[in-house]
Amino acid sequence: MQLIQYEFQKLFHRKIIFFLFFILLGLNLLLFHQDQKKVIFHNTSEYQTLLAKYSSIPSKQALQELNTKIADYHIISRILYNRSIGIAETVIQNDVQILLNDASKPISYKEFKNKYSYYFEHEAEFRTRDSAIKTVIEQLATVNSYPEFIDSMGAKAKTMESVSIFAKKDTFAYRNIQKTVQDFNDLKQLPLELGQGEGIIAVSDFTFTDYFLIAFILLLAIFLFLEERENGLLTLLKSTTYGRLKLAGSKFAVLLIATLFLSFFFYGSNFLLAKNQFGIGNDGRFIQSMAGFRDADIPLTVFQYLILLFLIKVLTLILIAAITSLLFTVITNTRLSFILLGGILACSFLSYTFI
Repeated sequence: MQLIQYEFQKLFHRKIIFFLFFILLGLNLLLFHQDQKKVIFHNTSEYQTLLAKYSSIPSKQALQELNTKIADYHIISRILYNRSIGIAETVIQNDVQILLNDASKPISYKEFKNKYSYYFEHEAEFRTRDSAIKTVIEQLATVNSYPEFIDSMGAKAKTMESVSIFAKKDTFAYRNIQKTVQDFNDLKQLPLELGQGEGIIAVSDFTFTDYFLIAFILLLAIFLFLEERENGLLTLLKSTTYGRLKLAGSKFAVLLIATLFLSFFFYGSNFLLAKNQFGIGNDGRFIQSMAGFRDADIPLTVFQYLILLFLIKVLTLILIAAITSLLFTVITNTRLSFILLGGILACSFLSYTFI
């Protein structure tokens, strides 16, 4: 325990660690925020109202109602656009009346304007509601089309079986195709529901945090393992009773604790920022409810998925910390340690990117 306290004190006395911590955390949050600006979704009160209303009724009925509503909204958008470019009102009326006559319940242009007079006077509110309805329609379409997506897996499997390399029944390729179809068929009856997925996708796809943490962990490892070596103290410390084992163990313990702390701080910050910007929705719904996760062949709720994602990332960082600790402990040549570590990280990155 005293060795662990000593190693922590050694890190705490380095001001550059705290400086880099706040710099990297701030840069991570800034880049995360900037990366999400390309997302069109806006977590407005209108969206939350629609979500609450249409989550309580059958998805097919909800989609039918919203499609009827959005058809009127398309006409409103057309009128507002034509007015904005200076088209005469009589021309707009004649153009729109043709569309209104073809509607399931035909009405006059004057009746249509009176029905939606509020939106014609408050265009900004109309745009917000129109965006919210389109978002909910996209989510409902994903939920409703999921059984068809599952059925399509069987059709794709039959197509692949027509290729010679997949046609042999005793091969791994053939068994893998059949197993994939079976795995997805088991998901066909999942109770999917509406909910925003942008925040979950943002947390999943943002990779800069991973790189920042790897760099920070490597820096901590350098401070922990190489200081005594560069000062010529490592040989002396190793010659003491249990010097090698206890010293290496205490350094790795400190690096492990630091890795856990940094992971909670950085990944937790991403989650809170995504939750504030997009919302997470009901964390008990299945991730297959979202278009970005419909290819998942394991039934996971949003909560289970986020926990699993965090654990995988943390375990990966711990593995990197363990490999780094092992190299710096076993190999006495500092340059060789860096070369091997760089090679391992490069191979991992290339494998992840191209395989």
